[in-house]
Amino acid sequence: MTTAGFKEDEISSVPPQITDAEAATNTSSNELTKPAFRYSALVTVLLRSSKVDEIRKAMEKSDQLVQSGVALGGDEYTGRAEFLFRGINKIKPDMIEEATVNARKAAEKFAADSNSKVGAIRRATQGTFEVNDRDSSSPHRRSFASSRPSTIFLNRLDSKHPP
Repeated sequence: MTTAGFKEDEISSVPPQITDAEAATNTSSNELTKPAFRYSALVTVLLRSSKVDEIRKAMEKSDQLVQSGVALGGDEYTGRAEFLFRGINKIKPDMIEEATVNARKAAEKFAADSNSKVGAIRRATQGTFEVNDRDSSSPHRRSFASSRPSTIFLNRLDSKHPP
């Protein structure tokens, strides 16, 4: 990974898990069922970096490891990359603004359908923000959603219920 441009402090590994195939299967005396390798080691290597494009390029070259005899796989991380998004505070104001505009449009539709006029906002909360992978094959691409619960007064416009 250092040859791909990553620094030593971005790379870490978990201590290897060593398996003795003969001890696990009791096959030391039977040549027909003897495994090809007596010992195997499972090593998990972690890369933590903000260089998303470089990580993706390195992932695309993982076949070079296989060609050199390294078996890739594992159950714990299933060999999939996990990309974390840490920029929510940068986009939050725009998301709140968009949610407020959408709440106002919904209130205007309710008002029109009920022969009312949109009044003041009675209560509004920040709501929730969701950051999700676009799909399971593109964990580096994100989709964002926000909701802003609001209570808005509607004032009736008909003669029986003056505003």
